[in-house]
Amino acid sequence: MIDLIFDICVTMLYDLADLTGMTYRQINVLIFCFLWPIFTLYLVIIVRWQKAKIKKLEQQIQGGLRIPNSDSRP
Repeated sequence: MIDLIFDICVTMLYDLADLTGMTYRQINVLIFCFLWPIFTLYLVIIVRWQKAKIKKLEQQIQGGLRIPNSDSRP
C-alpha cells in the first residue's frame, strides 16, 4: 500500500514537472524545501493566534460569571 501511494506521488511530481517545464528535482525542492515549511509555519501561527483568542474569551467568560463568595452573604 505504501509503495502504491509513493508511486502515485512520484508520478504526480513528474506530471507537474512536465506541466511547468521544471524538473522532478526542482519540483521536489520547491514543495519540500519552500512550500511545505511556509505552510507549516503558517499553521503554527494560526494555532498560536487561536489559542490566544480562546484564552482571552475564557478570561472574559470567567470575569463575567464570577460567583459571589458564600462567606459574603448577609
